[in-house]
Amino acid sequence: MEVERRAGAPRLIDWTGERCVPWAPDVQVIYEHYHRYLWAAQLADGRRVLDIGSGEGFGSAILAGSAASVLGIDVDELTVEHARLNYAARNLEYRLGSALELEALAPREFDMVVAFELIEHVDDHVRVLEGITRLLAPDGIVVMSTPDRRMYTDATGQRNPFHEHELTVSEFHALLSERFPAVRLYGQRAAAGSRIASLEAVERPEFRGFSVRRVGQEWHLASPPPAMYLVGVAAQGDLPELPAESQLNDFELGIINEYVDRAANARQEATLAQRRLEEAETARALAERAVEERTARLRAELDASYDRCAEQSRQIEAARLETRRLIEAHAGEVAELHRIRESVVWNGFQRVRGVLYRTLGGRDSRRGRAVQWTLRTAARAVGRSSSPPEHKQDATPIAPIELPTSEQPLVSLVIPAYIGADITEACLRSIASRTEGPSFEVIVVDDAGDEENARLWAAVRGARILDDSPGTGYLRSVNRAAAQARGRYLVLMNNDVEVSPGWLRALVARAASADDIGAVAPKLLYPDGRVQEAGGIVFRDGSGWNFGNGGPPEHHEFNYVREVDYGSAACLLVRRDLFAELGGYDERFVPMYYEDTDLCFSLRAKGYRVMYEPTAHVVHHEGASAGTDLTTGGKRYQAINQHKFVEKWKAQLEADHLRMAHSNVPRASNRNRGPHVMVIDHRVPTPDQDSGSLRMFRLLETLLDLGCRVTFVPDDLNPIEPYTSQLQSRGIEVVYGDAWVGEEIARIGPHLKLAIVSRPYVAPKHMHLIREHAPGAVIAYDTVDLHFVRERRRAELGEPHAVRKAATMEALELGIVRGSDATLVVSDEERPPIEEAAPEATVLVVPNANEVAAVVPPPEGRTGILFVGGFEHPPNVDAALLLIQSIMPIVWQRLGDVRVTIAGSKPTPEIEALAGPNVDVTGWVEELQPLLDGSRLLAAPLRYGAGMKGKVTQSLGAGLPVVTTETGAEGLGAVDGENMLVADDIEGIAARIVELYEDDGLWRRLSSAGQEVVRQTASVDVMRERLRTLLDLGA
Repeated sequence: MEVERRAGAPRLIDWTGERCVPWAPDVQVIYEHYHRYLWAAQLADGRRVLDIGSGEGFGSAILAGSAASVLGIDVDELTVEHARLNYAARNLEYRLGSALELEALAPREFDMVVAFELIEHVDDHVRVLEGITRLLAPDGIVVMSTPDRRMYTDATGQRNPFHEHELTVSEFHALLSERFPAVRLYGQRAAAGSRIASLEAVERPEFRGFSVRRVGQEWHLASPPPAMYLVGVAAQGDLPELPAESQLNDFELGIINEYVDRAANARQEATLAQRRLEEAETARALAERAVEERTARLRAELDASYDRCAEQSRQIEAARLETRRLIEAHAGEVAELHRIRESVVWNGFQRVRGVLYRTLGGRDSRRGRAVQWTLRTAARAVGRSSSPPEHKQDATPIAPIELPTSEQPLVSLVIPAYIGADITEACLRSIASRTEGPSFEVIVVDDAGDEENARLWAAVRGARILDDSPGTGYLRSVNRAAAQARGRYLVLMNNDVEVSPGWLRALVARAASADDIGAVAPKLLYPDGRVQEAGGIVFRDGSGWNFGNGGPPEHHEFNYVREVDYGSAACLLVRRDLFAELGGYDERFVPMYYEDTDLCFSLRAKGYRVMYEPTAHVVHHEGASAGTDLTTGGKRYQAINQHKFVEKWKAQLEADHLRMAHSNVPRASNRNRGPHVMVIDHRVPTPDQDSGSLRMFRLLETLLDLGCRVTFVPDDLNPIEPYTSQLQSRGIEVVYGDAWVGEEIARIGPHLKLAIVSRPYVAPKHMHLIREHAPGAVIAYDTVDLHFVRERRRAELGEPHAVRKAATMEALELGIVRGSDATLVVSDEERPPIEEAAPEATVLVVPNANEVAAVVPPPEGRTGILFVGGFEHPPNVDAALLLIQSIMPIVWQRLGDVRVTIAGSKPTPEIEALAGPNVDVTGWVEELQPLLDGSRLLAAPLRYGAGMKGKVTQSLGAGLPVVTTETGAEGLGAVDGENMLVADDIEGIAARIVELYEDDGLWRRLSSAGQEVVRQTASVDVMRERLRTLLDLGA
């Protein structure tokens, strides 16, 4: 008995381990379920059958092979739709229904009721049996199965969480016998073995079975084990003739092969695991030995360093005292200072200066500052000498660094230079060689004042170097430099960053894109290319989180523009007027840490946003300037200033920020707290290539305008450029690459409010995942156009294969409609077919969204006929061929050599072959507007299709009159002669083209009226209101 699945039917459900599906990997489950239905089908011959708990639908389809009629019911709506789409027969139907609500069906309507693996899922067995009894005809039978609790649960010790009330053999028999006088029970258990059968016909075949059992390497005869499942047949009258036994044979040994494969895989995995364990043990032993050796070596080096440091510290202290004595003695003794400066002790100090500062408690400690003051004083005294000493002979000359200068810079780069002239040099060289675009100035604050920095400044051209002696620290150094800046924007930078090409242009462009942007943060990278920070997060306790830390820079979460809590001042663009208005960095955070976070919070308090710009890449050598040890040096202020920060912003933190938890990171990474909307379509929209893409692009933009946080998922996960970057730059997260859509849905599911899934061949793949991971989300199916309506019209043109395709598409699309919370169509004409077939559906019209041109060039000077359409869409191919081959010959006879321009992406060979003396086939054009402004009219002789036509509405919005068909005018409420010209026959279309081409008065009337049609039915404003209604469904 064959069961045919509809060709191309989608899978709306998956194997979960409970509901059997034909593609389940567990072959034993397949055997058990198929055997029960095949066995029952012998009893269903000519009967009216009810299959309760029909599930995936294959069982009801098996029963339909012999029954007079079969009705399968199931409690899950998506499962019912799956069954309807996958199995079809004149005597087969699937409905939504429950075993506990059988009163919805007529009494005595069925001759047979099948309920396999159902009764254990409900607690009220009596109610189920009462309902079945009411439905059965007097001579009807019930066939039911259930697992034997003793073997299924008690013997294994494993309880199925989906089972409410399991039964034993005696309990099952008692349940059936209470309402049915005639009952027979069977036991079922899957087995593997061999079959011997007579090759000749035998009148009364006798069955002899054997059971064997393996013990070690030996096989022995054994008694059959108890049944795992119970199958009961019951009736009010006599039972039909029933076989004593039934076998299901799989001669390809599927279950054996499955277990062999499992064993082989298990052995392979065990071998690999053992090998990995051995390798890990070897690596661990080697690592431990290496660590011990390195620890011993470092300990010895550290002890020696402590000894050298102590001795050198004593020498430095002596040098400091001697220096002060000499300064206070007499200016004429400066020469002696030169000698000291070049002494071995001084050079020794230069080598251990960092060690010394750490020994003294950090450069910003009281003792550290005392040493700095002494050294600066000595340096200035030496500098006042009329004969400064020459540099050491072995000092490597620093190559010149040429930085641009500007009298009116747009941007001022502010760089405090701490210790490490080599770090500062790398920073300045990267700026000099990789910064183009906006005019800028560089202001460096020397916060070290040492010889290394002095040598570097001598090589720098074009920068302003501010001496910050006597060393006021990072925060005050920035404030001082910012006060002298001249640019509209400040870029606050550490000296341990290196910029990448295009960085400044990207930051400035983002800052200038909206008046309420106060600061812009780039993507910070580690030197090895990993992400260091893709926007900063501040949690409720004031702790910070570098979003994306350690991740790949190309990951989709790190590559779209968004508002963030803060940006690190390792590199942060800030509007100079706002920085000045705030008084610069708040000095309560002296000397450093949390001053940048506080700045971003202060900007937000004044109504300005802090934005993350992913296309600006800056490498940050984290810790190179301030270190990484939280207990020493400047880094120790991180914990101190966190407490100050929380005190200052406690109210905002409590009101606007999430608690610190890893699960909150995705949500906290984007400050947009509007409803989160996921949109799934077949690919990234290409709005300059096809009208469907233009509508999707406008839909995404409109959702953003409505305050939504938008995630777009192209089904093919292909980041088509430049279109992906265009979406990302608008603040739309685009999922792409090696991402798994199910994982992305699970990631945002708890906060997802709306999911818009487009197209019948895309939506079913994702709807069940959305239901599973985002149960609170509204699912809206966007038809784009009704494919089954389009295929019906295609069939009417004489294409026989379209008839079957239309029927398949109708079943598929209506199934998706029933499984969705709302359905989106493009025009009012598409509502009736859906509402007639699925009256319970919520249908919203979300039209094309077109701009209406404020200025329309007049008809004088316009020439030629325009046809627009993407040629991946079959109706456009048909219309273009009809226009050139059938309509234009008539037009050319009346108007002469009028030029026709056929513009559209991906022209087929037959479209390219239309090119000729009066026909230009342009293919894709980057900018369509010049054609809309220069053509006399748009011709759109569409013979089939569905929904509002983007090429028509785009043309009308531009003020270009249209000649089209009833199909082309669909959805606009247009009237022939009032806002466009409409005809369906070739002669009529040609006549209207000629009329519009020659009549300027008609042209002007249609141009104005056509724009008004777009305002009323296909504008951005209309789309916005419809989407607002859709969002309200999930409120």
